[in-house]
Amino acid sequence: MKNRFIIFIVLLFLTKSIIAQVADSAVNFDLLQTVTVTAGAEKKSTLMRFLQSQYFSSVDDILSRMQSMSVIRRGSYGQETVIRGLNGGQINMTIDGMHLFGACTDKMDPPNIYIEPLNLKNIQVNTSVDEIATGSSLGGSVNMQLYDPVFSAAKKTSANVYGVYNSIASGVNTGADFSFADTKNAVRISGVYRKQHDYEDGNGQTVLYSGYEKLNASLAYKRKLNNYASVKVDMLLDDGWNIGYPALPMDAGYASARIFAATYMQQLRKGFINDFQVKGYYNTIHHYMDDSRRADVTQHMDMPGKSDVTGITGQAIAKAFRNHSFNLKAEWYQNNAFASMTMYDQNSSMYMLTLPDTRRNVISAALKDSWVIDSLNSVFFTGNIDGAFINVVSEAGKNQLRVFDQQNFQQQRLVWALNAAWQRKISKSWKTRIIIGKGERLPVNNELFGFYLFNRQDGYDYIGNDNLKNELSYNAELSAKFTSSKLEFNVSAFFNYIQNYILGITLHDVKPMTVNANGVKQFTNVDYAKLYGSEISVIYSPLCHLKFIHTSKLLWGSMQNGEYVPMISPYKATTSVYYSINNFSVSVENETAAAQHRYNTNYGEDFTKGFTLFNIKGDYHLQAGKVHFKIFGGVENLFNAVYHEHLDWGNINRPGRNLFAGLQVGL
Repeated sequence: MKNRFIIFIVLLFLTKSIIAQVADSAVNFDLLQTVTVTAGAEKKSTLMRFLQSQYFSSVDDILSRMQSMSVIRRGSYGQETVIRGLNGGQINMTIDGMHLFGACTDKMDPPNIYIEPLNLKNIQVNTSVDEIATGSSLGGSVNMQLYDPVFSAAKKTSANVYGVYNSIASGVNTGADFSFADTKNAVRISGVYRKQHDYEDGNGQTVLYSGYEKLNASLAYKRKLNNYASVKVDMLLDDGWNIGYPALPMDAGYASARIFAATYMQQLRKGFINDFQVKGYYNTIHHYMDDSRRADVTQHMDMPGKSDVTGITGQAIAKAFRNHSFNLKAEWYQNNAFASMTMYDQNSSMYMLTLPDTRRNVISAALKDSWVIDSLNSVFFTGNIDGAFINVVSEAGKNQLRVFDQQNFQQQRLVWALNAAWQRKISKSWKTRIIIGKGERLPVNNELFGFYLFNRQDGYDYIGNDNLKNELSYNAELSAKFTSSKLEFNVSAFFNYIQNYILGITLHDVKPMTVNANGVKQFTNVDYAKLYGSEISVIYSPLCHLKFIHTSKLLWGSMQNGEYVPMISPYKATTSVYYSINNFSVSVENETAAAQHRYNTNYGEDFTKGFTLFNIKGDYHLQAGKVHFKIFGGVENLFNAVYHEHLDWGNINRPGRNLFAGLQVGL
């Protein structure tokens, strides 16, 4: 480990010496950590073009290509986000600051599946606890901010229609949006329909149960009350059905989300507070797993789940005081969760609760202090504290868990996070940042009260543990940034030490419930796990019409027994050359991943081969009167490579060569 950190430090200074002669310009410190999602007929940024493998990419695809990010893939739909080796309850995923929890005990429905780029304003990724928007965590969060309609001095109306065809799965993606704005009202409506059939891999083999179908609709309405106050209402509806998961023994018959929010925003001319906002929200998630489309099932079963969240948040920005600016937040939310399973024999059925009816109330408070010491130095302090009250209300569920001597069905837990960051301007073009922090997170419902949850990756049934300790994280990061008129460059090295790491440990004297399962594991705290790595991102513009974008990331993970942390991506680099002139643009891209030799066989992992892919895409824009047309197309996996990534469960091959073409029409 010592030698690896020496490599990181050498890398920082080598890259500085190579490019130190380039002149200065200003961009945000975290080059790829906040992505503005441009919708409609507006011009997409170079970065957004890079993050979208094709013009109508899903949020899943965008997240998987962002710096510091990777995804756990069980199928074409519902890919689980990972930030520097952390996932699930270890990171916070929110929609416009609203907490939303999947209803599936098998993690088929992470929050990102209920969002489409058409109803997004931006995606904010944070890799430390230096963020108050989402609460305490181990060092990572993703906030998908909903589209915010903008008022207009004159009446303004716009509309767009999109359509894309993909050859690999005979897939059709269509969408439309409509916007209206005047001095007091702003509204935006959007809708998306996607249908993908089973795709073929690079060998020409059909990957069964890889298709899906979904419909998404959103409404955002904003009303100006006066020059200093406004209200906003958001509604988001999402339905998916016939969703296949080739890496799992079951599919999803349907998955639905209903998300509602109302926000009041106020600017103050007097007093300590500069502006504040209050948001009330409610969301409900329904998910239904079934295996009715599977031909090789020995025992059919249904697994429905439901998760509701009601919450209210208040956030205020205080006026600057002696070079300090303060951001304050308070929040309460309640999550109600429930999941069950019915197994069918020829003449009978058996019913059990895979997650008993659970109530989780969380009250949190946060404060961030941004202190500008002088023209060269800035310091940031962030603190979060969350109090949780967790209660199992189902007597049937309690009786099931008592089989394993569990009695702690009413819990009060306290978690907190503290972070400090120092940013230093070294020269006209160079800045550095040092971050140190302590994070903590609550065990999720599955880890506390799950009952025989089958994990296809390692082949074990998992049960909860009501005596789990909170995971604690101590993390540090060193970053350097260079900016010029032609170059934007970031490099970082980071380390995360996690105490009470939660992992499944085998119970040798307990028999599994699932037919042919390897055994039973129980969620348990192990002493510690360590995660450390390095990342680089570059945007270089040698000519006005030519841009070069590169990202690369490297991550290691180990535990106290010397085993590797499971589900850790190997080294991966993505490089794109983008050329645009007048109304035409084209990009050529390469994705390369190294082989993964560091794997954990106890958790179903094995050796993964490296791979390299090439993609080409382009578009042409033209205008006829007030109507805008954009024609776009390209080829993904140009040479039809046969491959899968290390975080793909079941070693299911990814799609082979895919030709896509589409059209956008806008007013």
